[in-house]
Amino acid sequence: MEYTSTHDGLTVHVEKVGGGTLGRTYTGSWGYVVTDSASTELGRGQDFTTGTPKTHAETALLIAEHFRDAAA
Repeated sequence: MEYTSTHDGLTVHVEKVGGGTLGRTYTGSWGYVVTDSASTELGRGQDFTTGTPKTHAETALLIAEHFRDAAA
């Protein structure tokens, strides 16, 4: 994975499907792996899509929010 960050106890690994450069913004599909604080995998895929340009960091935060909200 190209980028890893932690948000509210979730670790999110993201990559731009088709390739991307950290710090640049992209639309389209993103790959991800999300784990909790016990390293249990909560989700994995290449189906997270952004319609407006996002950086890897912004996309990781959106994915973390999605998984946090789904668990609530």
